[in-house]
Amino acid sequence: MKNIIALSFIVSFLLASSCTNKQPERSAVFDYTHDSLKVKTDSVPVELRDSLLSRILDIPEVKKYSEYLEKETSGKQGATAFIDPANNTEQRYTVNVGLSSEGRFDTVYIFYVDKRSGDISVLHQPSGQDYPLSEWQKRYERYMNGEKDAFSSE
Repeated sequence: MKNIIALSFIVSFLLASSCTNKQPERSAVFDYTHDSLKVKTDSVPVELRDSLLSRILDIPEVKKYSEYLEKETSGKQGATAFIDPANNTEQRYTVNVGLSSEGRFDTVYIFYVDKRSGDISVLHQPSGQDYPLSEWQKRYERYMNGEKDAFSSE
């Protein structure tokens, strides 16, 4: 009889605690393929809205990269973006963009989004330097046009 009461108590406790503990809400990881967003789920803090990822995937350089991936994979894969909770700070979100494949993620771009202003900056990975998006785009274009020192300090 004591075992039944103990078991009933444990089951009641588990049921009560599962009802009161909220499950973490989920945000989305987007796979940008065929001019549409395919949502893949990934646990991230609720305040990270899907619109943040959409903004990043709308950046022309990201679209071009996605088109390249789509061509290389015969339309099976586009650029994937996810919010990296491990690198978020009180001031900004970190969004990685790259190629997601079997069990791994190859980061091509790292974007930072200011939590207050919404301003986007980009990490130039070889130098470790952050650039405001418009400045990075100018330098990136120069680099893609053959100016190999486009990201060197001025």
